[in-house]
Amino acid sequence: MVQFGCQQTLDGHVIALLLLVTFVCLAPSDGETHARRVLLLFLVRALECIDCAPPHLAALEARLRAVLHAYPTTREKLLTYLHMSFAALESMDGLTDLMHAKLPDCLDGLHDEADAMCPMLLDRRSYLGLFVRRARLSYEMLLDHERTELVALCRAWRDGRESALIDEWQVQAPARAFRQWRESERRGDYTATKNDLRAFFDYTLPGCDQELHQHALLNLARFHMHTEGWDAARTALDEAILLARTVGDAECMRACDRLLDQLSVLDPVAHDDRGGVLTQPEAPDTLKCGAYAPLTLWKAEQDRLRGRPLLAIVHSLYDTIWAPRAPFARMEPTWEPRPSIERCAACPSAVLARVWLQLGEPRLAEAYMAHVERLGHMAPPAGYDALALDACATGAYRDAERGAYAAAIAALVAPAQLERITSQALCKEWQAAVWRVLWLRARRQGHVSTLRRLAALCPGVGEWHATLTPGPSAAEWLAEAQSMRDAQQPHQCLDPLMKAIAASGAQQLYPLHRTGLVQLAEVQALALAMSTEAKAVLAQVRPQALADENGERRAMFYMAEAKQALASRDVTHARRSLACASADWARVEAWSAQATSVYLERALAQHAGDDAAYAKLCDEHDRVAARVRDAETAPCDPLVAQVERLVRRLSERCTGSA
Repeated sequence: MVQFGCQQTLDGHVIALLLLVTFVCLAPSDGETHARRVLLLFLVRALECIDCAPPHLAALEARLRAVLHAYPTTREKLLTYLHMSFAALESMDGLTDLMHAKLPDCLDGLHDEADAMCPMLLDRRSYLGLFVRRARLSYEMLLDHERTELVALCRAWRDGRESALIDEWQVQAPARAFRQWRESERRGDYTATKNDLRAFFDYTLPGCDQELHQHALLNLARFHMHTEGWDAARTALDEAILLARTVGDAECMRACDRLLDQLSVLDPVAHDDRGGVLTQPEAPDTLKCGAYAPLTLWKAEQDRLRGRPLLAIVHSLYDTIWAPRAPFARMEPTWEPRPSIERCAACPSAVLARVWLQLGEPRLAEAYMAHVERLGHMAPPAGYDALALDACATGAYRDAERGAYAAAIAALVAPAQLERITSQALCKEWQAAVWRVLWLRARRQGHVSTLRRLAALCPGVGEWHATLTPGPSAAEWLAEAQSMRDAQQPHQCLDPLMKAIAASGAQQLYPLHRTGLVQLAEVQALALAMSTEAKAVLAQVRPQALADENGERRAMFYMAEAKQALASRDVTHARRSLACASADWARVEAWSAQATSVYLERALAQHAGDDAAYAKLCDEHDRVAARVRDAETAPCDPLVAQVERLVRRLSERCTGSA
């Protein structure tokens, strides 16, 4: 890009925005007067950097087609105008015509329209007027060879040739160290990252006149934090804070604030009260300007993993997105969304989708996942690859819970998702999602060899909603209670069962809470002779349990309902519930549980004298029992080996690409 002093930076994207200004001012509306307002809003969003700059002309045209889809006449005229204007940039004449003819006409109000809208928009005190005048001033102050360079930049931006851009980082020694540092970090080579980090900050940054040692210390502290070297991270951070305060580097101090907050969450042993005390008063000002703090999202995800109340996480995110802003002089509501609701809502969408799915509201999770997908077709924000991968993993978990394992794996191994895996960090996240889906299927099937192989490939693999609490989680308490019930110890299972119910209620894990109540009702009906109380508990959770997309949890409810009916000697109701449970167990491929439900259903059919149903259920029980035996003795699932090879290739691509 070509920049002169503090004036407007000139490059291909800025020239395109100036052409849009001339189109708004000089082109007739042809009856689509509202289209001009849409274009003005598009210009303001681009100038405020709400939407990231398009990398080439084709990307800008795609955005304009989406914005002007309701105005086909204006859209076609504008695209034709942009093509003709950029085609004229093969020589200096096109740029001269823009700067010395079209823009002065706009500023002077020499257009065919009868209203006075455009002169008012380009008034010397208006937002667009300042932009246009600064751009013209920057152009006038360029030398001849710099103007020629600007024409070359515009042609390169038009054609999408990034190699033609003149970038200071491509020709200086610090650039090589910087690229090596970031590349080593992307590959996950931490030894090279540390060495390249030190080498990079031995140089002076381009355009700076002093050594930025405080930023070197800050990045070194961040490196130690990623490698879980908490003490080393705090030591480096203390030095960075001291030096930043000495030189008055407010930006570095704000970064130190964020790192201190992260360390206070990640390092539970240390008790440091300094987090957020350096520049915390500036945080509300940042929110007033519409900036969305990534630290808020990071803390929300950490709170979810650590078993904090889920609705409190949702409320904190919503409060941040819709925080009140100080009103300006003109009339505007006191409460309003952040400027650029698309971009501000894009960041928390993946986190909110995961939280709502964990809360048992898959429809809301689907809406947030769809929002992430829409952003990929519009103006993807920074870090969109991680955002899309997180949303894809959430969708895969939802499919796996319903028993659609093939759809879940297909979504994760889709070419579009694999292309987004460009770093070791993203590769690890993707691996974890795939292993969790395969583990869930193997656990439900009772596939012993596959479970062993997955435990070796990914130690600690388990349910996708497992938390990182210091003690046993609600899911672990439920698993312990289930194992005691399977061992015919119903009275002993009450203690872990009540702990699971209390923990899931405190964490607002409503699906697990319902599962705990269902298990409690089953124990009450069979072991405690409390059939009436068990029926009341089941009636309490019945609407939510039947609406649950998770076939396993729904089948567990039907099984408990059938056992309660048996305790009440209601054979007809018990047979109906067992049939529903068998269908759900088959849907999620939980063969051992399906064999149990079919066995009970067969016994009840024999007791009722239903010979036809008894014969049919005998054949079905034999088939399901054969599947259970095969799962216990079969070798590892071939799909695991295929995914393992794919993981190896992805890891090699992330570590070996230059």
